[in-house]
Amino acid sequence: MEAILNASYGDKKQKPPPLRKPGMNGRIPLAQQDQPQPDVQKGYRPPFWDSKLYGQPFGDFNLPPKKGKPRPTSAGRAAPAGRPSSARVAGENAGSERDARGVRPALRPASAGRQRAARPGAAPGRLQQLEEKMRSKLAGLRTPHMVERAILQRAFQEVDRMTPGKVAKEDFVDVWRRLGVKLTVDEAGSFYNKYGQDRNGLMPVKVFMDGLLVGQSRLLGRAADVQQGAYRDPRNTEFKGKIIYPPCRKGVFAPTSWDTEMGLRSGEMPNKALQLEFVYGYNGNANLAPNLFYIKTGEVAYYTAAVAIVYNKESHRQRFFQEHDDDIKCIALNAAKDTCATGQVGREPYVCVWHPHDMKMLQRLDFPYGARGVVAVSFSPDGGKLACVTTDNDHTIYVWDWRRRAVLNTLKGLKGTPPQVYGVQWNPFAESEFVSYGASHIKWWTRSSATSYALTAGAFAKAGTHDVLSMTFLPSGVVVTGMPTGELCIWKNSKCVRVLKAHAKGPQVKRDDGQSITFGGVRCLRLRAGADGTVLAWDVSSGEPKSQDDILGTIALKSPYQNCTAPALRALDCLPGSNVFIAGTNRCDIWEVDETPEVMIYGHSADLYGLAVNPVRPERFATACESDRVFLFDAVRRHMLRTVSLGGIKARSVAFSPDGAHLAVGMRNGGLNVLEADTLQFLKWSKNFDSAVDDLKYSPDGRLLALGSHDTFIDVYSVDKDYKRIARCSGHSATITHLDWSVDSSTIMSNCGAYEVLYWNARDGSQVKQNQRDTDWATWTCILGFPVMGIWPEGSDGTDVNSIDRSPSSSRWSGGIVVTADDLGQVKLFNYPCVIHRAPF
Repeated sequence: MEAILNASYGDKKQKPPPLRKPGMNGRIPLAQQDQPQPDVQKGYRPPFWDSKLYGQPFGDFNLPPKKGKPRPTSAGRAAPAGRPSSARVAGENAGSERDARGVRPALRPASAGRQRAARPGAAPGRLQQLEEKMRSKLAGLRTPHMVERAILQRAFQEVDRMTPGKVAKEDFVDVWRRLGVKLTVDEAGSFYNKYGQDRNGLMPVKVFMDGLLVGQSRLLGRAADVQQGAYRDPRNTEFKGKIIYPPCRKGVFAPTSWDTEMGLRSGEMPNKALQLEFVYGYNGNANLAPNLFYIKTGEVAYYTAAVAIVYNKESHRQRFFQEHDDDIKCIALNAAKDTCATGQVGREPYVCVWHPHDMKMLQRLDFPYGARGVVAVSFSPDGGKLACVTTDNDHTIYVWDWRRRAVLNTLKGLKGTPPQVYGVQWNPFAESEFVSYGASHIKWWTRSSATSYALTAGAFAKAGTHDVLSMTFLPSGVVVTGMPTGELCIWKNSKCVRVLKAHAKGPQVKRDDGQSITFGGVRCLRLRAGADGTVLAWDVSSGEPKSQDDILGTIALKSPYQNCTAPALRALDCLPGSNVFIAGTNRCDIWEVDETPEVMIYGHSADLYGLAVNPVRPERFATACESDRVFLFDAVRRHMLRTVSLGGIKARSVAFSPDGAHLAVGMRNGGLNVLEADTLQFLKWSKNFDSAVDDLKYSPDGRLLALGSHDTFIDVYSVDKDYKRIARCSGHSATITHLDWSVDSSTIMSNCGAYEVLYWNARDGSQVKQNQRDTDWATWTCILGFPVMGIWPEGSDGTDVNSIDRSPSSSRWSGGIVVTADDLGQVKLFNYPCVIHRAPF
């Protein structure tokens, strides 16, 4: 790399010693003295040179031509065979009265001897000055209809008469004299040394124009010394050339002020740690079986994602069980209410049995490859056995002695595309019986011997075959199930004997197999509810409910959101010794249901893509999910402050202005909503994209807003001009994924789905092609770039890391931390900058 820069500016130290070829008696012809030979500089090759088009590149002066062949020049002149051109004679034979053939040079400048003594070529730094002057002259000649490249190309075409596309040194000097830049033939030779010439001493015009007009940063990027991958050794991070690492498609560069001490720090474990404080929301959409329970202490156990949670209402705090490495799909509580079991999905899924008071794991039950996941679990009345339903094609039911980690029985639940079995429940009044239910079936499993269970399929009779969404046992042995249409079915001896009208049908929803539409129906039943948002209490003192006259009371839930229908219930449990209920809804909220129902935990009912922290009030953060709502939370109180509907349009991204006054929301339909940050009142609506706004950020000065879209564009809006669009950046080949602003609010850095890193002028939308290695960025949320090379795990394909963020206290290289969120549900903490391969976290 340094060789390129030094050679570019005519550093004499970069010239190799004269080569001595065998058979020459140690003498080197004068024509070859001071002449670099092919590839004499290790690691250097003229930038933009294409050997397939131009052959092998040579140094300052071409090798002597073969005898009998004239050496053409671009002006159409030909030097006699074996005789150098007049300009070359002036450079080489100055001080001699005659050349080797006794011919006096035709063109011999009076100062030739002094030129020879000083060696040909530009003085150190002179070449850089000439290049800058050339670019300046071309810029001054530019017109609206003719750019610099066209001006230069036309000038060379005027002397390009014999060898198309190439130019000799004399004509090179003549062209630049006409353009207003004076240089000597020897100085021209330095350009030929830098950009390359063919065997005949001619330089391709295109090679020179590419090198002159693209700038130094591109020349650096074409250097031969390129490092593959991030730094491997924290003690050796001195390389400052081009670094290419997966998944980044374009090379990155260390800043010119790179301190290797930062490399050492990148190889160390961060001195900070992450501690989970609070989980917002509850899994109320993907659950099939009940997944919300009161434990012995009156606290509530449930799960979301890969975390099992125990929530204490009085202190408004949570405890966490985090031994799962993939999404939890079910939870069960034993009869004593002091032991929980949770099952997860995965390549080799497993069930964890754990203590909800101290969150310690008691046992782990592993399932074979192909089981896919555990969708339902249930404890036997004595708590010693555990029935687990997996999502293989047979929906196998495993009966475990969980304390001994022994499988007692393996039963075929129902063959079909998962999920077909929604839940399993042990009869709390009969140790030998449990029931499984789901898509168009209900089955009784009764132990017939120590090693086998007898199966009895339920007869739907007058109720007609339907999906069984929920069930509960009554002390009399009667089973009550919930129908999609809101009725209750009464079962005796595995036969439906009565259908009771109970709830409304509720909203239409997709079946869990995703193939057809059904109604929400009665999704949860407990001995002591439905899609219409009401809880019905039934009198079962006679052994079973017989009619609506047995309804003791009705509690209706009202939506906490304005202009919204009542939530549908997805799980229900009763607090022993009271009339208080806990209910989970399809909006992923948890209610405490009594005479005055209230929401205890607020959540999101669809995929969550957008999150932003208020820079002025950091205890407040906003979220946007695809349920058409934006939420404002208080992280200190761990409570939702307010929410607003976006009129049925789904949100994808959010960003606060630097003064904390505005909240910009990017929409899935390509629109932009601007809200007042505290009240969530609508301020501005705009739409210029045809697809989702995946990221958006305000400039550090708060005057501009950049939006990155799914259709590869970046739009820049002026906040001062009432969010008027002032520029569009076009050049990415895939979806815009991440954006960041420079500290001076002039430049935008962007990543896309094709793993490119591009830079943009925020004022006019033009692409910035100069190297940005020394730019100071206000934030770093882009997943690609030099300071985040080490965040990628081994074998990453580019989709593994979804988002990152650098700590606000960090400057460019003063340290700090960077946090990542990945496809495995992991949040990782690294030292920043993170430039070491497989950096510790």
